[in-house]
Amino acid sequence: MCITPHVWLSRADRPRHPDRLIFDLDPPADDFAPVRRAARLVGTLLADLGLTTSLMTTGSRGAYVLVRLDRRADFDVVRTFAREAAALLVRRHPRELTIEPRVADRGGRLYLDTGRNAYAQSAAPPYAVRARPGAPVATAWRGPATRGAASPGAANR
Repeated sequence: MCITPHVWLSRADRPRHPDRLIFDLDPPADDFAPVRRAARLVGTLLADLGLTTSLMTTGSRGAYVLVRLDRRADFDVVRTFAREAAALLVRRHPRELTIEPRVADRGGRLYLDTGRNAYAQSAAPPYAVRARPGAPVATAWRGPATRGAASPGAANR
């Protein structure tokens, strides 16, 4: 049995002010290619806005695009920004991406999940073991690996 830990996006001294923003890339199937593509699209948009990103596999099928924050903005501001950025990406790439939370409404597209950017929401931390066959681990994902990784587990080989 495995219990995957999840942590808040903020710290105890300022619980309503996150220190990271997360775009959770949820592919429609076990194919990792849409995750690589979406990570590049999200990363490019955020870089164009002057934000530095990092990548992390979740230990499941997808990945997180993370942005470190200075904790000045509260969750409402961060969530609004994340939703608007995701909506912009969907308008630019409607055949590949969606913000529809219901699986039945996604039409085989990758889900850009911004729902973790809210007070009391949590995310898998780095090095968390997931309760899946093979006990995959959430881990930092080196950028150049986005070109050829066939799966989340292969992203850091």
